[in-house]
Amino acid sequence: MNILIKPNKAFTKKYLTKAVRLLGRKTVLANLYQQEAESRNLLNSREALVQMMTGLVKIRRGGWISDSEYIRLQEYLVDRVRACIG
Repeated sequence: MNILIKPNKAFTKKYLTKAVRLLGRKTVLANLYQQEAESRNLLNSREALVQMMTGLVKIRRGGWISDSEYIRLQEYLVDRVRACIG
């Protein structure tokens, strides 16, 4: 797993990096996280995708992600919305 969000504070970065590292390993927590993510399957809900797109704009305006990251994530979300619409 990669960190797509780049936090402004070293304290936050330390714990965010640790969480991403732990979720990438074969641990009980990682398995529970994976199962929960699959059961919710947010990327197949049009409403959830619209909210994610709105959040994406907010984190871009806040300077948390670069223009290239924003474009890449936006393209992915648009593709998922198109898949939901059919």
